[in-house]
Amino acid sequence: MPQKRIYLYVPFKDKEKVRLLGAMWDDKEKKWFAPKSLDKNIFSQWFYPHQNKEFSFDENEVLTTFKSALENQGLIIDGSPIMDGKIHRVKTTTDKGREMSGAY
Repeated sequence: MPQKRIYLYVPFKDKEKVRLLGAMWDDKEKKWFAPKSLDKNIFSQWFYPHQNKEFSFDENEVLTTFKSALENQGLIIDGSPIMDGKIHRVKTTTDKGREMSGAY
C-alpha cells in the first residue's frame, strides 16, 4: 500500500524556507509536501494549520463597529445588527410613523 504524502500548511512568507529545507510543491493539489526521503521532523512546524493572529477578531467589536457605521448613515438599529446575509429593513432618522426606508 503506497504511503500518502505528508502535506504541509505553509504560509506564503515561509515558502522559500520550506523549499530550501527540501519540501516539494504538488502542482495538482497546490500544496507543499515533505518528501519521503527526508526527516519529517524538520517540517514539524508546518504539520498543522496555524491560527493566524493577524486575522483574529472579536465578534462584539465587529458588531459594535458595524452598528456604529449603520447609525452614522442614519439608520436606527435596535439591539445588535443581525448578520445573517439577508436584507433587513429598519427605520431611519428621517422616517415618519411606521416607515422603514432603511436597509442593511
